Amino acid sequence: GPLTLVSEGSSASDLTLESLDLADLFLRGRPLNVKDLTFGADGAMYFITGGRGTSSALYRIRYHRSREVENRQDHPQDAARDAHATQARATRKRLEAFHTDEREAPLELVFAHLDDADPWIRNAARVALEHQQPSRWRARAIATGLPQGLLALLRVDADAPVETIIDAAQRRALGDLDRPSKLTILRVHELAFGRQPPDGAIADRCRKFLAPHFPDRDASVNRELSTLLIRLAHPEAVPEAVALLAKADSQLERLHYLNALSHAKAGWSTASRRQFFTALGHPGYFKGDRNMPAYLKTIRDRAIRQLGENEQSALGSLLEPAKPSPLPEPLPPVRQWSFADLTAPPPAGFAIDLDEGARQFERALCSRCHQIGSIGQAVGPDLTEVSGRMNRNDLIRAIVEPSRAVAEIFKSVVITKSDGSVVSGRLVRDDFRESAVSIATNPFQPGELVKVKKADIASHTLSPASPMPAGLL
Repeated sequence: GPLTLVSEGSSASDLTLESLDLADLFLRGRPLNVKDLTFGADGAMYFITGGRGTSSALYRIRYHRSREVENRQDHPQDAARDAHATQARATRKRLEAFHTDEREAPLELVFAHLDDADPWIRNAARVALEHQQPSRWRARAIATGLPQGLLALLRVDADAPVETIIDAAQRRALGDLDRPSKLTILRVHELAFGRQPPDGAIADRCRKFLAPHFPDRDASVNRELSTLLIRLAHPEAVPEAVALLAKADSQLERLHYLNALSHAKAGWSTASRRQFFTALGHPGYFKGDRNMPAYLKTIRDRAIRQLGENEQSALGSLLEPAKPSPLPEPLPPVRQWSFADLTAPPPAGFAIDLDEGARQFERALCSRCHQIGSIGQAVGPDLTEVSGRMNRNDLIRAIVEPSRAVAEIFKSVVITKSDGSVVSGRLVRDDFRESAVSIATNPFQPGELVKVKKADIASHTLSPASPMPAGLL
């Protein structure tokens, strides 16, 4: 039932202990922003909450037996399970001993476990194989056609015969494979196409091998198949991928198909183009970190480059990213609200009005940088589950004093260029392989980036000020 834990010096948190099972939730709190945890010598679990200037408390969770635990010896299936686990760990560790270039592994042992039902053992065998000289096992990997062996070849063998490996990967129909083997064979094709772009007879053979199984019942298999068939320009790849995009019920699925389809040059109709750009511009579809707006812009720009002039004219405004409504007129100031004002007891007759709260969320511009459910933009922290991280007082303080504690990923960078000019904003992209960094200088247009050449940077520092302005209330 409800359990109230009170830590001296902090407010109480209402926590709930629920029925215990192997994977049951046994503790929930609002908030319960766990910062760190450990287990003591007394067998109890200790954890501390807090961080980023929020209220902190130390908790201890102990287990009290309600009945005598039955002797494990009365359960032979447990003993058999333990014996199997012990043997599996020993096998895995034996294979992991060859995860070094200095030891020559017995190939009989390695190949015997390349298709093991245990994914840890299967992976350990493949990695052991990759540390052996390819000349020792190349022919055997092709002859056996084991998915993990073919994958190992493409990962480490610079002389791997790509067409021969594709032939070996296609000896068994994709539908005859279990899910792990199916995904591995698809990965083999992906790496093979990276080595040797598919064209001519190879492309035809791969289309015939892959297309009959798209779509599959498994979502992860569909993601791989869509990428490969779009790469192969199969005529049904785009219509099927657009249909899967329309049915996608998760952000991962939507982003995958939008990204995969943005590479497709053929197979489109005007209707499918409209479906694609409508999904890309759908408000509230996407949540993420500070990079999400720029990532979506990359997808949009790539997709637009695939369009002809007539298609661009037909799609019109759909090609434009959704723009926020104009900023409201500034309201006359009422008072400079303080933390004490907003945590004082409310006046008599005060009632919470959620509809008014939603209006203020828009009016105070909160929705321009934060999301609650499908409302708002993913520029700053997502507030959908904020009550799980902050209590009411912590949330009020964060609104009134936004610069008091700023998460590292949301801090602004201030760049001084060699000509004396200054650029400030969120650092969105800093790739060591590129000669420039990308800065989002306008929080209301997070997809618009300013590039600064690294050679022009005289100095840079993190700003102590939050991108969220004070005084919004």
